[in-house]
Amino acid sequence: MKKIKNIISIGLIILLTFINWSYADKEGLKNEDLFIKAFEETGADFFQLNLNFSGTMFEDYKDREELSLIMDYIIKELDLIGLEEKEEAEYEDINTEAFSSCQIVTYGKDKEQGLFTIILYSYLDKEANTGETSIVIDITQEKDYNKLGETTRKIENLYKTYNIKSENTYCIIGTFEAELDMRNVLKKITKALSITNSSKIEGLIENEIISISAYSPDIDRFIYTGNKKMNLNIAMSYNEYEGKTYILMGYPIIAIGY
Repeated sequence: MKKIKNIISIGLIILLTFINWSYADKEGLKNEDLFIKAFEETGADFFQLNLNFSGTMFEDYKDREELSLIMDYIIKELDLIGLEEKEEAEYEDINTEAFSSCQIVTYGKDKEQGLFTIILYSYLDKEANTGETSIVIDITQEKDYNKLGETTRKIENLYKTYNIKSENTYCIIGTFEAELDMRNVLKKITKALSITNSSKIEGLIENEIISISAYSPDIDRFIYTGNKKMNLNIAMSYNEYEGKTYILMGYPIIAIGY
């Protein structure tokens, strides 16, 4: 069985390397719009969208009171509903002779019912006299994905207020009814790669999951895998308990478990 999987994996990688991108998108789409276009072209039913934004806010330590004020401002700027910060936030403080830290976690929703988790974390190394304050905003949307661009711009504008260089990951999840054979799996992946004008970087089959990493010149951000650029990650697997095949598309990488 393992030998068969290896043969399939090698065949998949070869096919994706030499395939003719005859479906390449001609609409001039870029970044989030192109990412969504690629997902739609696979024909998958939308299941979930996950967005994650992280970065450093300050190069020094902020105590609980200061973090609480920052959290209040963020909640207001993002127009979150269904929460009262002082009641809903989770606090964690550490204070020793050598080290201090404070973390605040708040949960809320926006008007589109996207689920927000906001984490503010600050630490102080007293011996080295160094500190840092960071932020993570994680969003899960199960209603639709049409507000991806708008939500992204809202978060990025907030981060610009604090001069934060944001590290973002996006992941959209879809499903197909029943199990897809290898031919159809390959067809779906090929379609997504062609729409984004992507070239394959790596490909593998492991634990019944097919995963492809690729690079598209039409997506601005990228990371490195080895010495190669990468900004698109596609994975597909079959869930026998649900009787569905899942597709995950990550930009620049799939940063959630699958």
